[in-house]
Amino acid sequence: MKHVFNSLNQLYYLIYTLIILMTISGYFLNMNSLLTISVDESTAYSLLIIHGIVSILALVYYVYFFVNKGKFKSIENTKVREIKFLNSGKIRLFLIGISLFIGVIALYLVRSEIPLYFLAVSGLLLLISKPVEVKIEEILSDN
Repeated sequence: MKHVFNSLNQLYYLIYTLIILMTISGYFLNMNSLLTISVDESTAYSLLIIHGIVSILALVYYVYFFVNKGKFKSIENTKVREIKFLNSGKIRLFLIGISLFIGVIALYLVRSEIPLYFLAVSGLLLLISKPVEVKIEEILSDN
């Protein structure tokens, strides 16, 4: 169980760090006008639609994971239980990370406040999805 926690924790902080670095670098590139890309309306709409779809997909998968937490206890083999929980947790974190990544790109390319709403939802999901060792042991224990 310690391996599951360590793996999810490393992925969580990797996503967290990369998003912070992307946001800071995007801010400084945008502030100094070093990176100016003109995005036409159709590309901006497409980027916003993709960001919205990925954010909603991340939210739906998080809710699915939250509802089906008890399903992991029904798996008898502990190794299989840990592997399935780890894979499910990684998928959840990857979807949230991709949503944040696309959101930061959309924020600086589209230069609108629309991506902020999806970024707020994805950021909240990332904070809620922080791996906690006690909760993981509770889900994966045989009791």
